[in-house]
Amino acid sequence: MFRLALKSVKHNPKRLILTAVAVALGVSLVAATQTFTNALSSGFSDLFDDIYSGTDIVVEADPNAAEESDQGGDPFSVGAGVFSPDDVAAISEVDGVEIAAGGVQVTGSVLPADTGEGTTDPLAGSGAPSQIFNWYGDSTIDQSTIVDGRGVEADGEIVLDVDSIETLGYAIGDTVGIATEAGVTDFTLVGTVRFGEDNNLQGATLAYISDADSHTLADDPNYATVSVITAEGANLDSVVADIDAVIPDGTRAITGEDKAAEQTAALDDVLQYVDIFAIAFAGISLFVGAYIIVNTFRIIVTQRTREFGLMRAIGVTGKQIRSMILLEALVVAVLASTLGIILGYLLALGFAGLVSLFAGDIFGTMSLPLDAVLWAYVMGGAVTLVSALLPALHASRVAPMEALRESATGGKKPLKVRNIVGGALALIGAGLVTLGLYVDLDRPYIYVGAGAAILVIGVTLLAAQAPVAARKPDAQAADLLVPGGRQGLPPITSDASRGAVPTPLRH
Repeated sequence: MFRLALKSVKHNPKRLILTAVAVALGVSLVAATQTFTNALSSGFSDLFDDIYSGTDIVVEADPNAAEESDQGGDPFSVGAGVFSPDDVAAISEVDGVEIAAGGVQVTGSVLPADTGEGTTDPLAGSGAPSQIFNWYGDSTIDQSTIVDGRGVEADGEIVLDVDSIETLGYAIGDTVGIATEAGVTDFTLVGTVRFGEDNNLQGATLAYISDADSHTLADDPNYATVSVITAEGANLDSVVADIDAVIPDGTRAITGEDKAAEQTAALDDVLQYVDIFAIAFAGISLFVGAYIIVNTFRIIVTQRTREFGLMRAIGVTGKQIRSMILLEALVVAVLASTLGIILGYLLALGFAGLVSLFAGDIFGTMSLPLDAVLWAYVMGGAVTLVSALLPALHASRVAPMEALRESATGGKKPLKVRNIVGGALALIGAGLVTLGLYVDLDRPYIYVGAGAAILVIGVTLLAAQAPVAARKPDAQAADLLVPGGRQGLPPITSDASRGAVPTPLRH
């Protein structure tokens, strides 16, 4: 029956185009979204690894103890200073600590060179985010190495990363403006740096200024974090425990490796919601597409009723016909899902390229994740098979001789009950949507979502297909079943056929 199903799909491809398109569109959304989020996660994972690769221990505010208004889990948030210079000195006295450097991040934006003199608009440099830190002067702490010029040695000086100096239009010796809530402060550009090995900043601008200037712009005398480099051979867990004993309440010490993994996990949690939304949206798309698939297979079954009758007359059982139609649906599902995966991957590549034009290279490797492939085939196959099940059952129950009559497909059961049910569901769905949109209710989105789903079902029931005339007797079934086509079949007379008992085919 599988070979017969393949031949049927091959001989009648136009019948199943709508089905393939409906499945491919829904599947492509899942593949595109999961490919996109996977590449985004990969890119930021590499960034977090670079940020914490040279830091043995990070001392920071404990996100579990932070208030809800704090942004403890945001990898790019600017935290308030919680460590005084005395706290930093106490950390540096812990056994096993070689360097303890306080870190300050400034909330502000590095302005482009063409912003104009005298500007006081802190949003004038809006675009890629700016990461502005205090310069320590040690590459293991700053995570950056000098490329041209020199590092910050005095107040009023600044260094930029090698990519941003070109993007913003500066040259060493130029005056660089940093816009903050207090206004714009000018600095002299004295050098360029490379962050990590390849300056992978996900499109951000990296700038360093002196320790005093960073405290001034942040309007905070304290440090937000403390980066710790341990002595060679020191036990990190022991040093972390000793640091925890001397730092203020509500703060913590964590290894750089664990911090990078924590930041990656936090980002993946956010991206997971994007994937869930995409799967849900694709499910809705396939749910609507299921009605197209059902109608397509209903039309196919109606058009092929005489063909199925001929097959039943020569011994094909109802179970075999049902299996053949479901196998046709499976073949279409596999082909359409494969097409949807390819289309989704191309969409992800195109969207990533578009985003990169505005946000820079923020993506890792654009690879198709296994989850996307599994979801695509499972959703595409399940929707197509379930949608084809009722038409397949109908085809398997047609009596052989009834199928061969001219009038077998000329009528249709009354649609009165269907129209009544469809109209009632459409009214109920429209009512729920109206309630959710215009009435002050708790969780209105539940009413809108449920109403929309019921409305779609009701409208679909009302949109009953007009009877489809059967095709004239064709040679397809004979061509598929008997070598030589109809010429290889003996004539079937009315009297003989009425008393004939079909014999099941061997398989």
